[in-house]
Amino acid sequence: MFRILTPTDFSTDAFNATLVAMKLAQRFGGELILTHVLANPPVPASAPSNLFASLYEEEERQVKKRLHEEYKHLLTILDIRFKEVRFNSVIVPYPFAESILQVIRQYDINLVVMGSSGAGTYKRVLLGSNTLELLRVVTKPLLIMPTMYEFDGFKNITILLHAEDTTYRSGIELLVRFAISYNARISILFISADPENIPDHTKQLHLQEEWQTLLKLPVQTDAFDGNDTVQLLEQHVKRNHTDLLVVLPRRKSFWEELFTNSVTEELAAQARLPMLVLPVED
Repeated sequence: MFRILTPTDFSTDAFNATLVAMKLAQRFGGELILTHVLANPPVPASAPSNLFASLYEEEERQVKKRLHEEYKHLLTILDIRFKEVRFNSVIVPYPFAESILQVIRQYDINLVVMGSSGAGTYKRVLLGSNTLELLRVVTKPLLIMPTMYEFDGFKNITILLHAEDTTYRSGIELLVRFAISYNARISILFISADPENIPDHTKQLHLQEEWQTLLKLPVQTDAFDGNDTVQLLEQHVKRNHTDLLVVLPRRKSFWEELFTNSVTEELAAQARLPMLVLPVED
């Protein structure tokens, strides 16, 4: 079973991400697991413990009802039959990232879909505090959807890959599935200290069975120096009408590097296209 997890805070941004998740679940015959992370109810420290438990249980009941109503609303507006998309709702307590990781493990999630917007300054303006928090620790493919993005499938996929790191990621199978289902064009862009040596970069991918499956599809390859990544990537995205950017972080601290030197920061700030993160699994 292909399981898609969508955390929601019932915002417009979260609803848009859930709508995309619903479309993907329908297309791949999967299950949508809609999750809300519930904060502790505000009660005085001196309040009886049974009051806290009662308030928490009531809020949990209301949230569960709201999650089911959102699911039914999505079925209606997307004209999807009830049996086409299996549904489950999960309510978990804070902290956000820790609870989401537990749900991912418990339900054997294949893909997490989240919205990109947030409030605040600097990094949190770009991705939102919860999205950024999950981005740092997630162990399954994470699809980040821009605010109010009109999703119409993935027809032009660009994979941003460090030439020195062609290690296996489980999300490669997901990419193959997307590409075949949407008849997508795939471009692999190598970030390299030796951008002229594209044949050698591609040869490294052919040595791995998992990448071989992807390379059997129509794939275009290119490479550029890491110092010019932002500008050249922007040009490529516009020229090829990219509608899905795929990034493969090499380690946990990779995101900190990106946000300070800025490929992902600038692209996220533009909020123009979905981004699929294929992290290193535990």
